[in-house]
Amino acid sequence: MKKMLRLVLVLLVLLLILNFSLPYVLESGTRKVLSNMVPDLSDYELSVSSAPNLAVLWGRFDEIQFKSDDLVFGGLRFESVDILVENVLVDMGMLFSEQELVFKNSGDITGHIFFTEDDLNGFMLKEHRLIKQSVLEIREGLMVIKGFLSYEGKEYELVVLGDFVVGDQGSKVSFVAHELTLDGLKLPEDLESNLLEMLELDSLAINLRDFDVPIVFEKVELVDGGLNASIRSVGGN
Repeated sequence: MKKMLRLVLVLLVLLLILNFSLPYVLESGTRKVLSNMVPDLSDYELSVSSAPNLAVLWGRFDEIQFKSDDLVFGGLRFESVDILVENVLVDMGMLFSEQELVFKNSGDITGHIFFTEDDLNGFMLKEHRLIKQSVLEIREGLMVIKGFLSYEGKEYELVVLGDFVVGDQGSKVSFVAHELTLDGLKLPEDLESNLLEMLELDSLAINLRDFDVPIVFEKVELVDGGLNASIRSVGGN
């Protein structure tokens, strides 16, 4: 009986030690993974937590919280990122035998991302060649694209009003034009439609599939100074 009690006591102590130490091990491993994904990442906050329970023994942790300002990933700058990953499952065999952090699932992800006007300009318009001196601006909840369009040796001032919408099952946020003017004049509907098609403004987009991350956009909103986006896990509710 005493041997049994000692065994139970040892197991309880071991469990307590693991519950307090494993989140730190996971945090250290997560920092290493983040460093490999984003080599220039330096200014960020990361925390790992798990309530004391047996689940940590097979690698289940309650949550990982990640926050960062001024993050650059895949050529896109993020003004701010705040992500919560819950119900994380880690391969404990790889952690102890190879000292390597391997996630067995992506967890339940929720969060918010904010892009400034400058972030959107630098990412979306740098490759657009049809509109000269183009710039994105946010006015009263609308996205405004301004620039100049050349036609038969003459330049016309172009202004396009539109919005960003979530599409492609949440993987993409694209610009959708509502109105176009040339030199302050509104064009006939068919001419406007043909011109918008030629400009291919729907190519102004942020596609999360290009970043190889297990998240999708839930909703986006144009606010003063930028674009606010809510994200969630792929396949989440």
